[in-house]
Amino acid sequence: MQLLLVIGGVQTIPYENALSAVEGLNRYKITISMRFHALVLSLLANVPTVPIAYGEKTYLLAEKSGLSKYAIVWNSFQKEYYGYTQDAPLSELVKRIDLLITNRDDAQNDMRQSREAFKTSATYAMKQLIELANQE
Repeated sequence: MQLLLVIGGVQTIPYENALSAVEGLNRYKITISMRFHALVLSLLANVPTVPIAYGEKTYLLAEKSGLSKYAIVWNSFQKEYYGYTQDAPLSELVKRIDLLITNRDDAQNDMRQSREAFKTSATYAMKQLIELANQE
């Protein structure tokens, strides 16, 4: 918890649209992503994040982005995602935050590399979709 005080505490970032959220994230050293799209925005802004994975898609994106060691599975109210509920104590969140702050540069490099791989994959998928659409 000491490191949180050093970096200026915790602040909620509300957003009306994705572009303003990404631009606003660049001011921060790290984020805590409670939802899938918050994780996506952190990846776009290349701001290392502690993903709180309430469902598989969030955890899988964290894993593919090199962030799984910082992720926490927490779904104390939605059994349908994993087939069970799981609480995560605050102490575990603090450990992950400390770990991410300590390894921030490495996490950022992992995110940058995976972001480029995502772009390549998405570009290829879009080309295939356009080809299919043009066949009809």
